[in-house]
Amino acid sequence: MAIERFQKGDRLTARQLNQIVDAVNSRLIGDGYVTAHKGPGGVALGLNFPAIARRLVQRPGEKIPKYVTFACLVWSEAGGSVGDKTTKCSKTYTVRTLEATSSSAGGEALGDTLTPKKERPSVGKLAVPAADGVGVVGLGYFGMDGVFVLFDANETLAPEACA
Repeated sequence: MAIERFQKGDRLTARQLNQIVDAVNSRLIGDGYVTAHKGPGGVALGLNFPAIARRLVQRPGEKIPKYVTFACLVWSEAGGSVGDKTTKCSKTYTVRTLEATSSSAGGEALGDTLTPKKERPSVGKLAVPAADGVGVVGLGYFGMDGVFVLFDANETLAPEACA
């Protein structure tokens, strides 16, 4: 299918935009796809590869570039502390790929009892992901040794009201 060339500032019809999306989708390898999102400033095209993390997990023998960070789902585990005015947070986490539906189902398991690599405050209470539910989006990567590293568990400061 031939797609006409456009110049900066040209307005596309819905039909023309759909032709572009279909043409790009037909040329993508694997499970990648293009989406179009209409917003207040116009239309934005996005490239999506939902199973990148799953493919990384399914190829443990393949060399994966160090520090290629990707989103994952995080759940807190029993034990540990969220920290307080004199102690540092010591929570650990269960981590799965984004396709997970709970801490024990769906997607691929990336690790258990993981401590985030991102530095935590030396003292203070942190709001941490729940132990159940759909999970919280965090960030992780595979090291050169192929072991998953949780970089950020999406822990945030939990300020308390002054007395």
